[in-house]
Amino acid sequence: MVARVTPFITAGGSLGETLTVPVVPSAGVPEGTALVGDFQQAAVWTRSLVVYFSASHSDYLIRNLVACLCEGRFAVGVFAPAAFAKITGV
Repeated sequence: MVARVTPFITAGGSLGETLTVPVVPSAGVPEGTALVGDFQQAAVWTRSLVVYFSASHSDYLIRNLVACLCEGRFAVGVFAPAAFAKITGV
């Protein structure tokens, strides 16, 4: 029995219909390749995050538009590298 199900990242296709794990299509993964793993063995830390909103650009106020700028500093850590695997020929 599986205690938890982790995402299965792939380029897409019909895998989502045949597997019992969640499939997350990604443009960053080549076709026929998948990344599987225990994603609780990884973490993303945020050092800073700043979000700016402005309606003062050009005619944004008249057209009811808002510009959004987001900046952040992040770090990714993997606690157990053996918890992740790349599968080809999928």
